[in-house]
Amino acid sequence: MRYILSAFSQILKANMISICFVDHDPPGSMEIDRWDFHPIPLGRSEHWVKIVTAEGLQVSDINMRFLSKEEADATPGNAPPTITSIIQIEDITVIPEIEKQGHKPTRTKDRHGGIDLKIWPAYAWGTGRAIFLKLTVEARQSWSGKISFRCYDKDYHSRYARADVLVLGI
Repeated sequence: MRYILSAFSQILKANMISICFVDHDPPGSMEIDRWDFHPIPLGRSEHWVKIVTAEGLQVSDINMRFLSKEEADATPGNAPPTITSIIQIEDITVIPEIEKQGHKPTRTKDRHGGIDLKIWPAYAWGTGRAIFLKLTVEARQSWSGKISFRCYDKDYHSRYARADVLVLGI
């Protein structure tokens, strides 16, 4: 019984964060493409994402990147060793309110076409609260996959959310 409860707890923790695209920065932004592929045009474009947590946590380390279907289907930590990104996150901008509260974001490109975002000191992300991020994306060819948001809880367990995207070759 203890094993079943532990496994159920891990499933809930893995799904405690949701991500969706929104039409513009807050306030008043509306969710778009919530249950469908979010379209991304070829070339450089900007997109707002809204990330919500079902359980409060202190967040300091965030990674965002695009995943192919194979990467998304792989178990965490067991992704294919060679990742060739054809869609990259060039920059992430946090909303000014986070910086006004004394948090300093630092961005570093990861080796998979994404961005590692470090927030210092850690940001107290409350239950049911949203973090809004503006992504600058560079897409080189038609593609479909997922956008991935990953952060860690106080015990340094990975928490992530994903949403479907489609690069339109128009």
